[in-house]
Amino acid sequence: MSLNESQTTSLTVTLRLLEITLDDIDAMLERDRDGILYAIRTRMPAERVSELARLSAEARSLLADLAQEYHLAKEERDGTRIISGLLSARWEALEDTRPQKLKRYGPVDPKLVPQLGPPMERLIELVLAMERLTR
Repeated sequence: MSLNESQTTSLTVTLRLLEITLDDIDAMLERDRDGILYAIRTRMPAERVSELARLSAEARSLLADLAQEYHLAKEERDGTRIISGLLSARWEALEDTRPQKLKRYGPVDPKLVPQLGPPMERLIELVLAMERLTR
């Protein structure tokens, strides 16, 4: 049984996104993340972690079988472009949190501009500097 080009594309994209999701799940099962403004804790009994890992492995096996059976193409992604895109999105969000732009959420205390403005400006500069390194 064969698929037409559109069906193949749809199947490939769906299975690729599933594989990425499985990678994310596996990473969260392996270790907690502890940032400055966020933490991810996967508090789950060991037997559930083990079962999730087993199910993930089974799903990956099925993905491999389907990829082979339907000759699904492997997409090579450029990590540099992914990093650049992530930084670009964060830059855009940072621009919208400058003290002057926070007025859309209500009146801005005038003391906030000199207090919050410089660190926000520096974060924007840092993100743009990081993004330039991806070009």
